[in-house]
Amino acid sequence: MSYRKYSPTKCDSLIPISKPKPIIALIIISVAAFLSYSKSLQAAFVFDDHEAVINNKDVTSPHVSIKDLFFHDFWGASITHIASHKSYRPFTVFCFRLLHRLNGNELNPFVFHSVNVILHTVVSCLTYIVYNMIFESRCPKSAFLCALLFAVHPVHTESVVGIVGQAELLSAFFALLSFIIFHYGCAYKRSLLSVVIYSSISCVISIIAMFCKEQGITIIGIIVMYDVIIVNRLNFTKVQEFVIIVKALIYDKLRNLFKMFTYCEFIDKNWDKSNSFKTHLKFNSSRHAKILIFSQLTPITAMIIRFITLLLFTGFSLYGRWLLMGSTLPVFQEIDNPASFQENFFDRVLNYNYIYLINIWILLCPEWLCFDWSMGCVPLIKMNDSKIDFRIGFVFVFWIILCIFVYVIYKSSGSFQRILIIGLSSMFILFLPASNIFFKVGFVVAERVLYLPSLGYFLIIIIGLQKLATFEHYKKLLQFSIIMLIIIFFLRSIRRTEDWLTEKRLFESALSVCPLNAKVHYNLAKNSADRGFKKFAIKHYEEAIRLHPKYDLAMNNLANIYRDEGNLVQAKKLLTTALEIRPDFATAWMNLGIVYSSMGSINESEFCYLEALKYRRRYPDCYYNLGNLYLELDRNFDALSAWRNATFLKPTHKIAWSNLIVMLDSMGRLDEALNESYNALSHLSNEANIHFNLANVLGKLNEYQKSEKHFLRAIQLNSSVAAYHYNLGVLYHRWNKFCRAKFHYKEADKLDPTSKAKIQLSSLKRSGKIEYCNFENLKNNELLFI
Repeated sequence: MSYRKYSPTKCDSLIPISKPKPIIALIIISVAAFLSYSKSLQAAFVFDDHEAVINNKDVTSPHVSIKDLFFHDFWGASITHIASHKSYRPFTVFCFRLLHRLNGNELNPFVFHSVNVILHTVVSCLTYIVYNMIFESRCPKSAFLCALLFAVHPVHTESVVGIVGQAELLSAFFALLSFIIFHYGCAYKRSLLSVVIYSSISCVISIIAMFCKEQGITIIGIIVMYDVIIVNRLNFTKVQEFVIIVKALIYDKLRNLFKMFTYCEFIDKNWDKSNSFKTHLKFNSSRHAKILIFSQLTPITAMIIRFITLLLFTGFSLYGRWLLMGSTLPVFQEIDNPASFQENFFDRVLNYNYIYLINIWILLCPEWLCFDWSMGCVPLIKMNDSKIDFRIGFVFVFWIILCIFVYVIYKSSGSFQRILIIGLSSMFILFLPASNIFFKVGFVVAERVLYLPSLGYFLIIIIGLQKLATFEHYKKLLQFSIIMLIIIFFLRSIRRTEDWLTEKRLFESALSVCPLNAKVHYNLAKNSADRGFKKFAIKHYEEAIRLHPKYDLAMNNLANIYRDEGNLVQAKKLLTTALEIRPDFATAWMNLGIVYSSMGSINESEFCYLEALKYRRRYPDCYYNLGNLYLELDRNFDALSAWRNATFLKPTHKIAWSNLIVMLDSMGRLDEALNESYNALSHLSNEANIHFNLANVLGKLNEYQKSEKHFLRAIQLNSSVAAYHYNLGVLYHRWNKFCRAKFHYKEADKLDPTSKAKIQLSSLKRSGKIEYCNFENLKNNELLFI
């Protein structure tokens, strides 16, 4: 069967699977999508989830208003800040925030993962509806297979299993919804009012998709292509004639333009049947009374109005987005996307094309899947190297195949041509934000950005499957291949989901794909250090630095391990090197200050802390360490000032609050200590040490009942601290509640035999006032009091 005689409807009927009823198809797609990623319900917060959710004040802090979300980036920083990556996704952050609130202000990964799996299931069902629209409801088998492949494809694992992938899922949901609404607008009665309303609603929803993730706005491009290619059936020949007619409308009929839209009818002879594009105007003056908004429009007029509406909405939304981000592009480091930093234009283009090829390959064969492809994972191709890089050949082969593919589309006709154009344009347009063409992006390859572009890929694959179905002798083989492909993708998705269950498994899985990626070794080392495996962490930090000698973050973290182990000289050397690489590295300055403090170099330590604060003014941890340094120097007022800055910038800084309260207590400023204690409790109501410090202050103010209450609360929150029991014993001793005092002295002695509890017990025994104490009743009474 030649391309020109291609009939998608006939070929669809030849595909060797049963024709599913729509409801059955949706059920199968839903079950497949859910089961492919159901294991993710057991997953924890991993990788970027920590910064986007756990450490994001926009998600967890009640002091951040919803209005603030529209002026912050995805990570919680100001969108106009110079260091911001300009990831503007307020609707996604709002969803994170809502899930946090609905779960009792707790961050439960099960809740977040459940929403992701449900969203993917819903999106997969929407793709079935969209594919049916593209196939004009003539190829139910093809639409079903497209959606089923989308539901189980392993490349979507990062989007579904990673909680930050909710941005992709929400964006895809609203983008597909926008497409569906536009489709119904095209099918509806063509009055000016209905055309504008449906187009506007579609645009608004696509803007919501953009507010979930930037990629969502590109659905407008697919909508335009769908309108031109599928709805109005324009081919290459008709486009030329269409341009001629538009020129005539603009120049020759300019005087009658308003009259035409108000009173005219287009009589389009054989619009959908003929290969010619002959349109005639017929004015009917008897209809002068007809209202503009209810006048009937012909296909070309409706298409032009839809295009103008889409253009206006898209233009204004992109301009508004540009203004919100401070009219500046994001700034990335070379390690994030080395190809975009190549000085030679041809080197950049060559590397970009090789990256495009990798994206296509992981769609074709999703075996090489990695959470991060930066920092040496894809070595750069350089034309001026003495040794020819064999990968250049892959790029040329890629372009030859692409040119052949475009030529086949050009030489074909009918539905085959239209659907292939939609498939190819979907892959290209939806991938544009990640292509480095208009601006640099902060990654090399990111599987999550293929979530929407894969819609076009599956369309092309199924068209190829339709062609194979015309070979009747191989039907059994084709049927077996389809089943095996779906099963393999399904099992691979489950296996890849297991890699995302914990950070350890995720980072280890990346070693087989990107062993030269310094960031993989860095994350493995960081995870190992958090779990207490210091030797393993040192090994991978050193490997990360070997692979990337300017890896300042790895140097900083490795220096911290050496400092904890007492190797201050090596820690100092690493931090000094990191600061030579990046002089404005505030964290390294602070850590170098800690090292100098440990070495007894007080002046150098203070200098480093102040340098850190120069580069990062809002740095609570640095203020806390600076306060500790001032405490060693007996500069108590400076210490108080530093700790106050720390608690102001970070109201949940527990140790800074404790130091501040204890310092005020020791200076005899009890009223201030009392005020600071209550202020601390307003942010940290369940922090045992704050209750303990407040109880000590109240005890000195002879507020025994209040003091007792907070001592008991501290013990309830953490009963394993000897000092809590001992100080409560002292309070009872002073309060003449000797039995209670004896009980808590004994508890303190059990927990810490070196405490002064034994001395106090001896003092009570000599007084002879504790002979008839009933400790069981005493314990029960205290429990009731709590």
